[in-house]
Amino acid sequence: MQNIIGNFTIQHFQETGSSNDLAFELIKNNQAFNKHLIITDKQLAGRGRYDRKWLSFPGNLYFSTIITVKDLDNIYNYSLLTACILGSTLEKFQIKTKYKWPNDIIFCDRKLAGILLQMQNINKINYLIIGIGLNLKDAPDYAISLKEFNISREDFLEEFTKIFDQYLTKYQEFGFLPIKNEWKKNSYKIGEEIKLSNDKEGIFTDIDDDGNLLLKNDAGKIDKILSEEVFV
Repeated sequence: MQNIIGNFTIQHFQETGSSNDLAFELIKNNQAFNKHLIITDKQLAGRGRYDRKWLSFPGNLYFSTIITVKDLDNIYNYSLLTACILGSTLEKFQIKTKYKWPNDIIFCDRKLAGILLQMQNINKINYLIIGIGLNLKDAPDYAISLKEFNISREDFLEEFTKIFDQYLTKYQEFGFLPIKNEWKKNSYKIGEEIKLSNDKEGIFTDIDDDGNLLLKNDAGKIDKILSEEVFV
């Protein structure tokens, strides 16, 4: 099923392995293009970073947004950009969230949504797929859902597509700095002691202009962290 919301073409599927994988397949078959949004009711092989399994609960929102980009440099800026888009969308429903580096949305100190970026050059065009899993109705024990807010997928996506366009235009016109500053204002545990998935500990002092986390250890040395995870 296909319809239009704003500048986005929405394609809806009842079931798929992974919405990101399906998005790439549709692109290669000339069935999806820039600003197409692939939604699935159920993912049989949904995953997060490091190929971790993303549990698929009925009523939640699993979707992949397709955009074309000029180059693949600084591509991970889009993870922080997407966090700002999700946070701004949720504020429309009176929900205030925090952004956990590099790709999670936190609500009441628990995971509410996750972001997974994947990219490919197909027919000499750089495609970026932004996969999002949002717990609208249910969540595993370690996470949280928005069940009490009674938000429909349709209402959420209507706001999301409008805000996505606004933020993408801002990023294209003004670069990463405004996005970086907004992300920092809503960052989870910035300025606090944190522990990373590689067992490093220190003060989360900042992010740099490439979106990397800057960690200050006990000796005062600043380490640039490229791809670990902040423990909740």
